Amino acid sequence: MSGCATSGDVIKAKQEGTEGITREYPVNFDQAWRISVSVLRSNGAKTIEEHPSEGYMLADIGMTAFSWGTQAGIWIIKLDNNTTKVTAVTKRKMQTNAVSALSEGEFHDKFVQAIELMKK
Repeated sequence: MSGCATSGDVIKAKQEGTEGITREYPVNFDQAWRISVSVLRSNGAKTIEEHPSEGYMLADIGMTAFSWGTQAGIWIIKLDNNTTKVTAVTKRKMQTNAVSALSEGEFHDKFVQAIELMKK
């Protein structure tokens, strides 16, 4: 399966700073971590490899009717007790796919929705 994205490709894109969307949120590290896992799971993540001490997680999001799936990486940095910086990097498993199962923008949109639900 030549041309398939792996979790290594996600990590490399983050390290190079060539891809991904970063936003700051008014939640602590633990809340950001739980929200990220929830967003990934609710969007079809089959497996999530969690590395909380290093501040990142990698997810394998399964196939949909429109996509062969997505590899995702989420990095969380504590800025202070009530603020975190969250970076999402996603790669389509098959580069020929027109869409991914979860884009970086969609991840952040769903993250914001989760914060709003948490406040209620």
